[in-house]
Amino acid sequence: MDFSLTEEQELLLASIRELITTNFPEEYFRTCDQNGTYPREFMRALADNGISMLGVPEEFGGIPADYVTQMLALMEVSKCGAPAFLITNGQCIHSMRRFGSAEQLRKTAESTLETGDPAYALALTEPGAGSDNNSATTTYTRKNGKVYINGQKTFITGAKEYPYMLVLARDPQPKDPKKAFTLWWVDSSKPGIKINPLHKSAGICSAPAKSISTTWRLKRATWWAKKEWVSSM
Repeated sequence: MDFSLTEEQELLLASIRELITTNFPEEYFRTCDQNGTYPREFMRALADNGISMLGVPEEFGGIPADYVTQMLALMEVSKCGAPAFLITNGQCIHSMRRFGSAEQLRKTAESTLETGDPAYALALTEPGAGSDNNSATTTYTRKNGKVYINGQKTFITGAKEYPYMLVLARDPQPKDPKKAFTLWWVDSSKPGIKINPLHKSAGICSAPAKSISTTWRLKRATWWAKKEWVSSM
């Protein structure tokens, strides 16, 4: 089996190297990390050059690419000292294509193309529930055609920088305890949400994590993916 890179892959990696080393030296990322500043110029440059949209269908403004090519691109970004973990545009759009509504998919694609950033943060972790999502205490209730979400999330990367969140919440009185969870699509700009920075969290400070306290009131149509998930992991 031949594991050699194709000519197209070699050219892609060379273009990534040139873009980052020429415009975004390690000092840029070091300063962002020290100051807790989101590297917005870097993310915009990746989007403008098509790098952060690799693997996304052309109909959504992306560039088709196989998984090997996408991983090679992420590895090259990391080699150059950049925060490759921020490049999740493809994941956001692919997940939305599979589970989201047509409106949610449209908003995800439009937001990504406009800003170069991922469209949404994953609001799963809580002060008392990390990898064990079954311990999550954030709840949702329905009343008069609205959905009310109450709870606290923490270590949420991109909570302030991205326009939307997917919030994991449980039904406090489920018919089946094993089917208590739903992921909710939330506009981060809506009233009722309080976002607090967590300084120097886990050493990743260019995209500082946030602590969120909230009481959201949502339209019923904003649930995302399968209602009453057993677990989101």
